[in-house]
Amino acid sequence: MSTHLGFVTPDKAKRQQQVQRTNGQIEMAYKLGIPTIRVNTGRCRTSKNFERLMDNKGIEPRLEGHTDEEGFKWVCDSFEQCLKKAETCGVVLGLENHWGPGRTAESVQRIVNTLDSPWLRVTMDSGNFFERQHEQLKMLAPQAVFIQAKTYYSGGVYYDLPNMSDNKIAAD
Repeated sequence: MSTHLGFVTPDKAKRQQQVQRTNGQIEMAYKLGIPTIRVNTGRCRTSKNFERLMDNKGIEPRLEGHTDEEGFKWVCDSFEQCLKKAETCGVVLGLENHWGPGRTAESVQRIVNTLDSPWLRVTMDSGNFFERQHEQLKMLAPQAVFIQAKTYYSGGVYYDLPNMSDNKIAAD
Protein backbone atom coordinates (compact mmCIF):
# COMPACT_ATOMS: atom_id res chain seq x y z
CA MET A 1 0.00 0.00 0.00
CA SER A 2 1.30 3.43 -0.88
CA THR A 3 0.43 6.68 0.85
CA HIS A 4 0.82 10.20 -0.39
CA LEU A 5 1.49 12.73 2.31
CA GLY A 6 3.42 15.87 3.01
CA PHE A 7 4.92 16.93 6.31
CA VAL A 8 7.18 19.65 4.88
CA THR A 9 5.21 22.73 5.87
CA PRO A 10 5.52 25.27 8.67
CA ASP A 11 1.73 25.10 9.08
CA LYS A 12 1.17 22.87 12.11
CA ALA A 13 -2.53 22.40 11.29
CA LYS A 14 -1.67 21.12 7.80
CA ARG A 15 0.90 18.72 9.24
CA GLN A 16 -1.67 17.50 11.76
CA GLN A 17 -4.16 16.85 8.94
CA GLN A 18 -1.50 14.75 7.21
CA VAL A 19 -0.79 12.85 10.44
CA GLN A 20 -4.51 12.06 10.82
CA ARG A 21 -4.74 11.01 7.18
CA THR A 22 -1.67 8.78 7.55
CA ASN A 23 -3.06 7.22 10.74
CA GLY A 24 -6.28 6.48 8.84
CA GLN A 25 -4.27 4.81 6.08
CA ILE A 26 -2.42 2.74 8.68
CA GLU A 27 -5.80 1.55 10.00
CA MET A 28 -6.92 0.75 6.45
CA ALA A 29 -3.76 -1.29 5.85
CA TYR A 30 -4.42 -3.18 9.09
CA LYS A 31 -8.01 -3.98 8.07
CA LEU A 32 -6.80 -5.20 4.67
CA GLY A 33 -4.04 -7.32 6.20
CA ILE A 34 -1.25 -5.27 4.63
CA PRO A 35 1.91 -5.52 6.78
CA THR A 36 3.79 -2.46 5.46
CA ILE A 37 2.90 0.79 3.78
CA ARG A 38 5.07 3.19 1.82
CA VAL A 39 5.33 6.67 3.31
CA ASN A 40 7.42 9.68 2.37
CA THR A 41 8.36 13.02 3.84
CA GLY A 42 6.65 15.26 1.33
CA ARG A 43 8.48 18.17 -0.25
CA CYS A 44 8.49 21.96 -0.31
CA ARG A 45 6.55 22.18 -3.60
CA THR A 46 8.57 25.23 -4.59
CA SER A 47 9.45 23.80 -8.01
CA LYS A 48 7.44 25.26 -10.85
CA ASN A 49 6.36 21.81 -12.05
CA PHE A 50 7.34 18.13 -11.99
CA GLU A 51 9.59 18.45 -15.03
CA ARG A 52 11.56 21.22 -13.31
CA LEU A 53 11.86 19.06 -10.21
CA MET A 54 13.21 16.18 -12.30
CA ASP A 55 15.56 18.47 -14.25
CA ASN A 56 16.98 19.50 -10.86
CA LYS A 57 17.35 15.85 -9.78
CA GLY A 58 14.69 16.17 -7.11
CA ILE A 59 16.27 19.21 -5.50
CA GLU A 60 14.04 22.23 -5.05
CA PRO A 61 14.40 25.58 -3.32
CA ARG A 62 13.56 25.41 0.38
CA LEU A 63 10.59 27.31 1.71
CA GLU A 64 11.41 31.00 2.01
CA GLY A 65 12.35 31.94 5.55
CA HIS A 66 12.86 28.32 6.68
CA THR A 67 15.77 25.90 7.01
CA ASP A 68 16.41 22.27 6.18
CA GLU A 69 16.66 21.62 9.92
CA GLU A 70 13.13 22.91 10.43
CA GLY A 71 11.90 20.60 7.67
CA PHE A 72 13.67 17.66 9.28
CA LYS A 73 12.00 18.46 12.63
CA TRP A 74 8.54 18.79 11.01
CA VAL A 75 8.98 15.39 9.39
CA CYS A 76 10.28 13.65 12.52
CA ASP A 77 7.62 15.19 14.78
CA SER A 78 4.90 14.12 12.33
CA PHE A 79 6.14 10.55 11.92
CA GLU A 80 6.52 10.26 15.68
CA GLN A 81 2.76 10.88 15.96
CA CYS A 82 2.11 8.04 13.48
CA LEU A 83 4.30 5.44 15.17
CA LYS A 84 1.87 4.66 18.01
CA LYS A 85 -0.88 3.87 15.47
CA ALA A 86 1.58 1.79 13.41
CA GLU A 87 2.53 -0.23 16.49
CA THR A 88 -1.08 -0.67 17.62
CA CYS A 89 -2.04 -1.93 14.15
CA GLY A 90 1.14 -3.91 13.56
CA VAL A 91 1.84 -2.06 10.30
CA VAL A 92 5.41 -1.10 9.46
CA LEU A 93 5.92 2.28 7.80
CA GLY A 94 8.48 2.11 4.98
CA LEU A 95 10.01 5.56 4.42
CA GLU A 96 10.75 5.90 0.71
CA ASN A 97 13.67 7.81 -0.74
CA HIS A 98 11.37 10.30 -2.44
CA TRP A 99 12.29 14.00 -2.78
CA GLY A 100 12.31 16.60 -0.05
CA PRO A 101 14.03 15.60 3.20
CA GLY A 102 13.92 11.97 2.03
CA ARG A 103 15.83 12.51 -1.24
CA THR A 104 19.09 10.77 -0.26
CA ALA A 105 19.97 7.59 1.60
CA GLU A 106 21.70 9.71 4.23
CA SER A 107 18.58 11.79 4.89
CA VAL A 108 16.27 8.74 4.98
CA GLN A 109 18.63 7.05 7.46
CA ARG A 110 18.78 10.20 9.55
CA ILE A 111 14.99 10.22 9.94
CA VAL A 112 14.71 6.48 10.56
CA ASN A 113 17.64 6.44 13.00
CA THR A 114 16.44 9.55 14.86
CA LEU A 115 13.03 8.00 15.51
CA ASP A 116 14.63 4.61 16.23
CA SER A 117 11.44 2.54 16.00
CA PRO A 118 10.87 -0.93 14.57
CA TRP A 119 7.67 0.54 13.09
CA LEU A 120 9.58 2.95 10.79
CA ARG A 121 11.91 1.28 8.31
CA VAL A 122 12.75 1.93 4.64
CA THR A 123 11.10 1.48 1.25
CA MET A 124 13.85 1.62 -1.38
CA ASP A 125 12.91 3.05 -4.77
CA SER A 126 15.54 2.39 -7.42
CA GLY A 127 14.13 5.10 -9.67
CA ASN A 128 14.49 7.97 -7.21
CA PHE A 129 18.26 8.16 -6.89
CA PHE A 130 19.86 10.33 -9.57
CA GLU A 131 23.43 9.91 -8.38
CA ARG A 132 25.35 7.20 -6.52
CA GLN A 133 22.38 4.88 -7.12
CA HIS A 134 24.04 1.58 -6.18
CA GLU A 135 25.88 3.09 -3.22
CA GLN A 136 22.70 4.63 -1.80
CA LEU A 137 20.63 1.47 -2.34
CA LYS A 138 23.33 -0.52 -0.55
CA MET A 139 23.21 1.93 2.36
CA LEU A 140 19.44 1.51 2.79
CA ALA A 141 19.21 -2.24 2.17
CA PRO A 142 19.72 -3.32 5.82
CA GLN A 143 16.67 -1.29 6.91
CA ALA A 144 14.46 -2.07 3.89
CA VAL A 145 11.06 -3.67 4.28
CA PHE A 146 10.05 -3.12 0.65
CA ILE A 147 11.81 -2.46 -2.65
CA GLN A 148 10.37 -0.72 -5.71
CA ALA A 149 12.48 -1.59 -8.74
CA LYS A 150 11.60 0.73 -11.63
CA THR A 151 12.28 0.38 -15.29
CA TYR A 152 11.45 3.05 -17.80
CA TYR A 153 10.35 1.99 -21.27
CA SER A 154 11.02 3.82 -24.54
CA GLY A 155 14.24 5.39 -23.28
CA GLY A 156 12.47 7.65 -20.77
CA VAL A 157 14.18 8.99 -17.69
CA TYR A 158 10.99 8.93 -15.61
CA TYR A 159 7.37 8.10 -16.24
CA ASP A 160 4.51 10.49 -16.66
CA LEU A 161 1.00 9.57 -15.64
CA PRO A 162 -0.71 10.07 -19.05
CA ASN A 163 1.55 7.39 -20.57
CA MET A 164 0.99 4.90 -17.76
CA SER A 165 -2.26 3.75 -19.39
CA ASP A 166 -0.81 3.64 -22.91
CA ASN A 167 -1.35 0.06 -24.15
CA LYS A 168 1.62 0.35 -26.51
CA ILE A 169 3.95 0.77 -23.55
CA ALA A 170 2.42 -2.22 -21.78
CA ALA A 171 2.77 -4.32 -24.97
CA ASP A 172 6.48 -3.45 -25.33
